Amino acid sequence: MLDEASIAAITQEARICFLQEDAPDYLILFEEGLGKLREAYSSPNPDSEMLGETFKELGRSAHSLKGGSGMAQLPSLNTLSHKIEDLLQALENNRVREQLTAVELLTLAYEEVHGLIENAIAEREDSADPSEISLVLDEFMTTLGSEEMQGMDLLKKTDSKSGFIKTSLEIDLEDCLKRVEKVSKTAHPAQELQQILNVLIEECDLLGQALQLSWLTEIAQVSQKILKHGKVPLPKLAKIAIADIRRLRTEALDINNEQPLKLSPTLRNLAPLPQSPPSPTPEKPVTTQTPKTTKISQQLNLRIPVKQLNQMSDTVGE
Repeated sequence: MLDEASIAAITQEARICFLQEDAPDYLILFEEGLGKLREAYSSPNPDSEMLGETFKELGRSAHSLKGGSGMAQLPSLNTLSHKIEDLLQALENNRVREQLTAVELLTLAYEEVHGLIENAIAEREDSADPSEISLVLDEFMTTLGSEEMQGMDLLKKTDSKSGFIKTSLEIDLEDCLKRVEKVSKTAHPAQELQQILNVLIEECDLLGQALQLSWLTEIAQVSQKILKHGKVPLPKLAKIAIADIRRLRTEALDINNEQPLKLSPTLRNLAPLPQSPPSPTPEKPVTTQTPKTTKISQQLNLRIPVKQLNQMSDTVGE
C-alpha cells in the first residue's frame, strides 16, 4: 500500500503534467471552438453539421479539463469545468433560447479557467469560494427550469441526434466493444481478456453515471459481479454482455420506444445469487464479579439521551 508521501508525489507529478502539457492544448481547442460557436449563432441559418463538430470539440475539451483537474486535485477548476460541460450540453440539445448570451458566459468561463490554470502553475493558493462566473453559470442553468431533461427523456425529446449521448454510445462505447470482441475471438491469454473486460465495465459505469442511463450502470454492476465470481468463461461473458449493451443502446436511441429498458435474463442469470447473511450467534451473558458493577453499568447506559445516541450513529456512518 502506498504511503502518504508516495501519494503526494504521484499527485504532484499528475498536476505538473496536466498544467504544463495537457491544459494548454485543451485551452487552444476550447478557444477555437468558442469562435466557431459565436460565428454559427450569429448566422440566421447556422450549419448544423459544423455545429455538431464544434460541440464535439468543445465537449471533449471541457471533459478533459474536468478530468485532468480532478486528477491534479484542483477543485475550483474541476467544478468550473463541470459547469461549462453542463452548459455546453444544454446548448447542444437546444435547451437554451439566449444562445449568444450562453456563448458569452462560456467565454467568461474560459477566461476564468485560464486564470485558474495560471494560478496553479504559479502555485498560488486555490480559493475555496466559488468564483463570480461560477455563480452566474449556476443561476443561468436554473433559468432553464422544466426544460432540463436528462437520460432517457433527453434522448426521446431532443432534436439533436449528434449530441453527447449519441456520440458517447455509438462511437466511444462502440470502440470499446470492438476491442473486447477482437481480444475474445483470438488466442489471447485469459488475463488480457479479463483486463479489457474490466475496462469495458468501467466505461459502462462511467458513461451510465455521467449520462444518467441506469440500464448502462446496471450492466456494469451485474457484469462486475459475474467477473468477480469467476465461474463463467470470459469469452461467454464478453459475448452476452456486448449483445445486451448493443440491444439496449438501440432501444435507448429509438425515440419511438416506450418500453422500459431491461437486462436480458441470460445476462442476469449468470450473476451469482446473493448469499444470505449467517444467523447471528447468541452471545453468552457476561457475568460480573459483583452486582454493584453491573448496576453502575446499567445506570450509565440509561443516562445517554436519545439525541446523543442519534448523533453518535450519524458520526459512525460518516
